[in-house]
Amino acid sequence: MTTAPSHAGMWRRVLIEGAVIVVSILLAFAIDAWWDGRKDRVAERQLLASIERDLRESRAELMRVLLYERRAALFERLAAASPEALRALPDDSARTWLRNLFGTVSFQPFDGAIRGGDLSLIQDPRIREKLFVWIGRSEDLVENNPLIHSVREELEKAVGLEFLATVAGIPALGGDRTPALILGDLRSDRDVMSLLLRRSVLESVTSAKAQRLLEITDELLALLPASRDAHPAVDTTTDERSES
Repeated sequence: MTTAPSHAGMWRRVLIEGAVIVVSILLAFAIDAWWDGRKDRVAERQLLASIERDLRESRAELMRVLLYERRAALFERLAAASPEALRALPDDSARTWLRNLFGTVSFQPFDGAIRGGDLSLIQDPRIREKLFVWIGRSEDLVENNPLIHSVREELEKAVGLEFLATVAGIPALGGDRTPALILGDLRSDRDVMSLLLRRSVLESVTSAKAQRLLEITDELLALLPASRDAHPAVDTTTDERSES
């Protein structure tokens, strides 16, 4: 008479123990998932902060590149001026012209966190998408650097040591000609003017690309602080020490 209740009680205990084991396992998985997610959010916050620093540095570099937009207008003024008028300029003004005309503009991005970081950690899909756009536009802009440097090398060969020394302000190597005389002579040199024109066209393209990259940079800088601050900093060192 006691056998059936005994079997029922045994199965009840088995079921209860099984349920406890299942719940414990599920709870352990849930805790692990929560902890992993917590560490991911800390890593995301750190990554976003690094990306923001890179973007601000890159933005400053872009503004430097865009300053050279005025050089296209300077070249137009040079082309419109006569060699005689340029030779009559004060030496300080002529030297400023020479430095502005022959400076080199190129873009070097600050993108260590963007290229080296795990972008999959970023939860906001808008930021991920814009970062991939940023990478593409940055690569497009950097592609111009070799072309610009190539023209610069051709210009340096065309103008010679005397000119370069005069621009650098080294009298011992600058020869007898004043900056104004050199500027006037350069205006008379068709090869130099042709190279300056080529570089002006290249830099116009560079400026347009830089402007497009600046736009996406500003969009990202507007999004990043809010996304970063949505995940408060968490100290995980205590838990990591306990795990070890």
